[in-house]
Formats: sequence, structure tokens, C-alpha cells
Amino acid sequence: MTILPWVLFLLTIHSRGVILILLIVHLKSKSLMKKLIKPLALLLTLLPASLMAVPTTPTTIVGFSSFNDDNTQNASAMAQSFTTDASAWTLTGVVLNLANPSATSQGAFTVGLYADNAGAVGSLIGSLTTAQTSFFTNPFGGQYSFQNILFTNNAITLAASSTYWVGVSNSNNDIYWEGLFGINQTGVGTYGTTLLDDAPATSYTPLNVTVNGTAVPEPSTYALMGLGALALVIAARRRTA
Repeated sequence: MTILPWVLFLLTIHSRGVILILLIVHLKSKSLMKKLIKPLALLLTLLPASLMAVPTTPTTIVGFSSFNDDNTQNASAMAQSFTTDASAWTLTGVVLNLANPSATSQGAFTVGLYADNAGAVGSLIGSLTTAQTSFFTNPFGGQYSFQNILFTNNAITLAASSTYWVGVSNSNNDIYWEGLFGINQTGVGTYGTTLLDDAPATSYTPLNVTVNGTAVPEPSTYALMGLGALALVIAARRRTA
């Protein structure tokens, strides 16, 4: 009986760059195909969940483990760029280390994620909001009394190998953002340029911002699951035939 090549599937595992080839051996007879099609279908369906599932816990896209020195940065407009790795991400949180030595209005300080425009801040992708609203109305310490303030917008997806800006509007110049020197960077992406009032900062960069996200499943993962489901349908039809 004619040898039937059943499946040859090539899958790149997300964020690892590892190629997984699922090669199903040639089925030499219809009887053997009937015996193997169901377990093979189950395997194809379960593999994405068991072996290639995308992590649901947040991953640090850009961050740091330590730094040698810090200082305070203050301007009416401040921005820090970063570049993602070869994976796409759903944004889960942006943490800024800020100081508020005097009472201000939350509306006078806004945070957003912006596209890159040839090395400058581009168009607004989405605004970032915080539940830590008391930070803006309750002054604490001086301009070096930094606090980690979490800003979120879970509707934002970051494309692979792309540059973005975390930008703030500080119209009252009341909020201070910590600048760092000599960081030990962590995360899968990289920090880029620091802008203060649209001019590149020359010292104490990057600004203290940590960007977290969860990996976006690649289309190939969904394709593999669909292939498994299709094989299950074929198996069911053969049983009823």
C-alpha cells in the first residue's frame, strides 16, 4: 500500500529561538493509521499546553538588579526609551521610582507609552494609570525620597524588536524621577535614550523605570493546537464510518 506522509510540522518556540520539529512517521497501512491517529491527535493538542505554553507570570522586559549611584531628575517632560527582544509582549506594568516632596495634582503628572519616531518620542500608544493616587496628594520627604509607583494599561501589546518610550508630563515640575548611574541591567530588552525636555540627558541615565509583560503566544502555537483538533475530528469520523 502506498506510504502516506501524514504530518511535517515546524514550530519555533516563543522567546527561546529553538526549533521544534514534529515529524510523524509514515503510516504504511490504513489499519495502522486508524490505531495511531487518535494518540497522535491528542499529542498535537496537548503539546502546546504542556511543552510550549507561554508563561503567564510577568517577565521583566527592562530592569536592573543594582546601580552604583543615583540622582534626581526633574523637567516638565521626561522620557525613557527601551527596546524589546525578539518576542512580542502584553504590557502588565510600568514601575517608576518617583519622589513628591510637595503637594501636587495627579492631573498635572501623566504617564504614557509612546511609539518611537527616529530616536524621538512619537505618537501616544496608550495612557498609563496608577491606583496609588495618594502619592500625588500626600507629600513625602524630599526630592530624594523615592517611591515605586506602578502604572498599568493591560490593553497594550509591545511588538518584537521595537523601541518604545515611557514618557511623563510633569507640568507643575513637582515630581522627581530617579536617574541612575552604573546599572547592572536585567530583563530581556535594553534601555535606550533618556530625554529631559526633549534634550538627551548626559548623566544619571537611564531613568528608574521597570517594564514588565507577559509573552504573546506565536501564531504557530495556535496552528499546532488547531492541527491537533482537526486530527481529532478526522479520528471521530473514521470511527463512525
